[in-house]
Amino acid sequence: MEDNGKFPEKAMEWLADCWDVIRSFFVNLFTPGAHHGEETLVPRTGERSFILSILFMSIKILALVIVLVGVACFGLGMGVAKAYVDTTPELDISQLTRSDQTSFIYDRDGNLITTFAYMEYRDWADIDEIPDMLINAVIAVEDVRFYKHDGLDFKRLFSAVVNTLRNADTHGGSTLTQQLIKNKIQTKEQSYKRMIQEAYLSL
Repeated sequence: MEDNGKFPEKAMEWLADCWDVIRSFFVNLFTPGAHHGEETLVPRTGERSFILSILFMSIKILALVIVLVGVACFGLGMGVAKAYVDTTPELDISQLTRSDQTSFIYDRDGNLITTFAYMEYRDWADIDEIPDMLINAVIAVEDVRFYKHDGLDFKRLFSAVVNTLRNADTHGGSTLTQQLIKNKIQTKEQSYKRMIQEAYLSL
C-alpha cells in the first residue's frame, strides 16, 4: 500500500487550488482596477456615518462567524475522514482477481462434457486477449480521464457533486479503480464511510 499521507495531501492541494480561484474571482469582482494596475486602495477623507459603521461591523462579525463555522465544520469533516481512513482494511491484491467463473466438466479422457455457470457465463481473459477497441470503449464510457489520474478523479468528483446539487443530469464520480475496489473488496453499502475508504484504497 502507498503512503498513508497521500490522500490527505492531494485533498489539501485540491482545496488550495479551489481557494485561489475563488479568491481571484472576488478580488477581480470587487476591485475593478486590479486588472489594470490602478491604485485600488484610496484613503478615506471623511468619517463614516454611524449607521454605516454599525452595518460594516455587523458584516465583519457575520463574516468572521461564517469563517469560524466553516473552519470548525472542515476540521470535523477531516477528523471523521481520518478516522475512517485509519480503520480502512488492508488492500488484498489477490481479491481483485477473484470472480465467479464458469466451471468446465470433463470426462476421465479429458473430453469436455458440459459447462456449469451460476448467474453469468464467465471465463478469465488476460489483458492481451482483450481488443484495444473494447478497452478504449470501456474507458470512454466509464472513466474518460483514466490515464490522467492516480485512481481518484477530483475533477470528475467535483463535477458530479455540482450536478447533483443543481438537479442536473448527473454522472457518477467513481473511477474504474474505485468501481473495482467496491465490487471486489468492499460492499455496495451507500454510506460516507464506505465511499471515503473506497477513495483511500483507490490511491
